Amino acid sequence: MVRNKAVHIALSVRADRGKKTLGLWLEQNEGAKFWLQVMNELKNRGVAVCGSAPKPCWPSSMG
Repeated sequence: MVRNKAVHIALSVRADRGKKTLGLWLEQNEGAKFWLQVMNELKNRGVAVCGSAPKPCWPSSMG
């Protein structure tokens, strides 16, 4: 059986241009509830949300 699903990837980019994957989410439909769940999960893991782009809660986490 073939199913269509989207994979959403959240990346963190540090000041030294290093990258870290914050999470992968599989979802058939994306909507407000899905994005609220993703943002709440990132927030609970210590990533603050500023506008539409997450940012670190602590400046020391940038390096």
